[in-house]
Amino acid sequence: MIFPGFLDLRAANFEFVGSADVDNPTVPNMIDYSTREPPFGHGINFANSLGVVVAIGAAASPGTLLRGKVPPNGSEYLRVPRGGLFDVMATGNTFQLNNPANTLCPQLLNVGMDRSGGWFLDDSPDGYSRSISRKVLTTLPDGRFVLQHTRTSANDFQRTPRTPGTVQR
Repeated sequence: MIFPGFLDLRAANFEFVGSADVDNPTVPNMIDYSTREPPFGHGINFANSLGVVVAIGAAASPGTLLRGKVPPNGSEYLRVPRGGLFDVMATGNTFQLNNPANTLCPQLLNVGMDRSGGWFLDDSPDGYSRSISRKVLTTLPDGRFVLQHTRTSANDFQRTPRTPGTVQR
């Protein structure tokens, strides 16, 4: 472990690495189809993000996906067809709520996919020691969890302690 406050990933079964990260050769790398290098070369990073949408979709060849440009800076992104999405989560950063220089979008994602994003990210020291987890709707008699899925990130997700691979109640 490099720093006691960071997540211990020595037993991870996958990793998302950037150009500045150390690659663990004993675990498979997640495939990065982004169109630009992550901030500071370190894997996936949502720090200081005004809005973030995480999409989980069916396998697709990046070469077949349409590309779009974000106005006004023209950053390129890949467009995943709605029919290919399994799940989405939209969030903003609470730091951005209190910054009068920011003009917030009224909707982070099309309402057909997510009715309302949440505000789960923050840039406090505690913010980096937390996860965003889907809420448990109910527990079945055999102990399996049914996760809440109303297509409203603000209602379906919560901030929880970092405990990868577990369901937070």
